[in-house]
Amino acid sequence: MEPHDLLRQARLELFDTARPYLWSDGELYSYINDAQVRFARGTWGISDASSSITTVPYTTASDWVTLDRSILRIRGVNDSVTGAIVKRIKYEDMETLGIRFDLQPGRLRYLVVGMERNKARLHPFPESDGSLSLIVDRMPLTIIEGCGGSFEIDAHHHVNLLLWVKARAYSKEDTETFNKGKASEFATLFDAYVSDSRIEKERNVHTPRGIPYGGI
Repeated sequence: MEPHDLLRQARLELFDTARPYLWSDGELYSYINDAQVRFARGTWGISDASSSITTVPYTTASDWVTLDRSILRIRGVNDSVTGAIVKRIKYEDMETLGIRFDLQPGRLRYLVVGMERNKARLHPFPESDGSLSLIVDRMPLTIIEGCGGSFEIDAHHHVNLLLWVKARAYSKEDTETFNKGKASEFATLFDAYVSDSRIEKERNVHTPRGIPYGGI
């Protein structure tokens, strides 16, 4: 199902098939986009190991790397130079591990997160240029704005986005559209679906535990 298919289904379920519409295409697409964003955030994001954001370059000029702001958590890291696993840790774990940023170059062992938003620091200091290959859970990379857009979440979730679309639609402050009871009902149903989907996902990808680093 594509966003324009979901828009048509939304009109059917909202009984809004005759012009002039109660909700414009632009409004419904914004609700659809919001539904995908909320679903992604509520289920710890979209698993990704192959898009451009999962390749993070580093150089001998700095031990800092920049992480894409769409990343919610990092589940795995490999060094492209050696192929070795780079362990991601929180800054607070450094003392326990007995490591410090001494600027001495060496083979990468740690990616330290939690020091700055959308950034991480390498340890030891890079001894050569290279890149990190990440496995992440992230937010959608594109905004659904019209009929040309596409979903990034799995297809079997698409129809359930209608629950949030209808919650938003019935929250529109207009005498012909506002219905507090229906808005609350559909919002509750959507939240329950997101919660169940999150539990299902966590059951499938519970090891290794990812470390949130402070993305969106």
